[in-house]
Order: sequence, then structure tokens, then C-alpha cells
Amino acid sequence: MENGQIILQRTYDVPPEQVWEAITGPDQMEEWHLSIDVWKVTEVVPGERISYEWRYQGFPGNSRITFELIPDGDATRITVTHKPINLFAY
Repeated sequence: MENGQIILQRTYDVPPEQVWEAITGPDQMEEWHLSIDVWKVTEVVPGERISYEWRYQGFPGNSRITFELIPDGDATRITVTHKPINLFAY
């Protein structure tokens, strides 16, 4: 973990298209972000990577999260990177 950065990797036994839909479909994104008050997509490479910045309303500090998908045979390896842009203050 560097400067508060967190990186998680998982492999799922489904094709990348299915994982992409799970993390970018409108209904799924709304469900993922129910507890986040402010967020905006900052980068999209369809089927491969999506990044967005987010913060909680009323708390200073922003964060960036990136989902990267890599085909692995019939499965998909996903890397999720969370990086504070400036640290949250409580």
C-alpha cells in the first residue's frame, strides 16, 4: 500500500463481457454507489478499464477507483485500485 493506495485482484470464471456489465451497467453502478454521494466517471476504455472519482458529501477528500479487466482463458482477472487523491478528513 503506497500513500493509502489499495490494490485487489480476483479472477472470475466468466468472460470479460459479463464482468464489464456487472461493473458498468446502469442498474449495477447505481447499486455499487448507493453510499457514495458524489462520483463521476473520469476514464473509460470499453471492456477493459473504467475509472471514477468519488467522495462522501460533507467530508473533505476525494478518491479514485479503477477497475481493469484482463481476459484469462475463459475467465477474467480484475484489478481494482483505490487511490486517495487527497486524504479523507473526519
